[in-house]
Amino acid sequence: MKTSRFLFLALILAFTLNSCKTGKKAYQQGNYYISVIQSVKKLRNQPNNKKAKASLEQAYPLAMQTMELNNENLMLSNDLNKYKKILANYNKINRMYEEILRSPEALKIIPKPKNYYAKMDQIKKMAADESYLIGMEYLLKGTREDAKRAYRFFIEVKSYISNYKDVDQRLEEARIMATLYVMVVQDPVPANFAVSGNYFRNKIDEYLNTNRSSTEFVEFYSPEEMVKAGIKPDHKITLRYQDFSIGNVYMKESKEQLSKDSVIVATIKNPYKKGGMNQDAISNDGITEMNAKPNNNSQKVAICHKSDKPNQKSKTLYVNVSALQAHLDHGDTMGPCEGEKAPDGSDKPKDPEKPDNTDKPKDPEKPKDPEKPEDNAGEGESNDLIDVYATVRATMITYEKTITSKALLSMTITDEKLGKVIKEEQFPVEHIWKSTWATFNGDERALTKEQLELCYLKEQEAPGRDEIFNMLSEQFYNQITKNISSFYRNF
Repeated sequence: MKTSRFLFLALILAFTLNSCKTGKKAYQQGNYYISVIQSVKKLRNQPNNKKAKASLEQAYPLAMQTMELNNENLMLSNDLNKYKKILANYNKINRMYEEILRSPEALKIIPKPKNYYAKMDQIKKMAADESYLIGMEYLLKGTREDAKRAYRFFIEVKSYISNYKDVDQRLEEARIMATLYVMVVQDPVPANFAVSGNYFRNKIDEYLNTNRSSTEFVEFYSPEEMVKAGIKPDHKITLRYQDFSIGNVYMKESKEQLSKDSVIVATIKNPYKKGGMNQDAISNDGITEMNAKPNNNSQKVAICHKSDKPNQKSKTLYVNVSALQAHLDHGDTMGPCEGEKAPDGSDKPKDPEKPDNTDKPKDPEKPKDPEKPEDNAGEGESNDLIDVYATVRATMITYEKTITSKALLSMTITDEKLGKVIKEEQFPVEHIWKSTWATFNGDERALTKEQLELCYLKEQEAPGRDEIFNMLSEQFYNQITKNISSFYRNF
């Protein structure tokens, strides 16, 4: 912790020392304007900074002298861009003026900073005249590259005077001359594909409309749009489908045996109580052992017994707790069979080994002797019942249906004026459709949450040809539009 704090403080100190030297360093390198700006900023944050004060006092007069002398020389020169450069120097002088006014400490050092706001309109007018003439010279040359240069000079004119002469008209002329017009042609989908192809066509049309001017001097049109606008293409992009195939359905089936130990499968009377198992039925850790020997009143649990004979239905049996695990391993499940009714019409069938005592009169209730624990058994004590643990098992079958589809599309870019191909590329794409589901037999408690959720799923219906082709078209669209944007980035 101390090391981290030390490093943090060291970084702050290094940054502070570097900031203090920044104005001085710029001064030493002859960057007087930068030195003034950095020194004033430092004084605004640290008014008592001696180095910043010294740098400002020395740098400001030299910055003013350098820029004013430079402007005088530009006025006498034949530089075609001299007024633009003079205007840039005036902007720097005005920037220093504004920065100093915002710093009380800097005003003490430079009490009367100079500005050239009064001359700005005159210089802007001269700079606009200058840029307009240069732009017209480039425009009259008639080439696409010269038109791009003219366009940028007309943009400068508008930055000086927005409504200068006919600059808007000249700007549009330069833009049209500088623009490369690209026609995008989509060949029809071959009849043997047996798909419409409208999705891809619509996506490309949308791209043309939304990205028409995404590149400064490149515009994309469909053939119909070019005819309507009366434009001749400079380049033609042809998109042609080469192949489309849907693979056979591939089915994969995998079987897995699942089990989970120490699962509560039943609840029985505590063997310590009267009528329960004998003492030998309790293991050392208090859990009923499956191989325990029951006494005369051994308890039973209901299971749904699966017959080994294929045409025989499952039936409900009552088995001793000691035999429960063997039945579960055989494939039987806990609880009565689903839908089976008892002879009296109740939901749960009765144990046939137990006599039906419903018609016998009940014994009159006897007073309980508090000194006899057997008379108080079953009074809701927490140890009246215990859980029976066993290993549950299930067989899970996972199904996976897969359809692999492929397609190939080619793109050719032709220079229509030169009559030659300047780019050609193919785009192979692949789509894998997959449906996964599962079923199980046995005790669902042997499955994990994820496995059980998979068993809830149903087999999905495979997509049709048009849907598959649209999925492949989405990949075509992404690859082709990126490729086109990259190719025309420097045009």
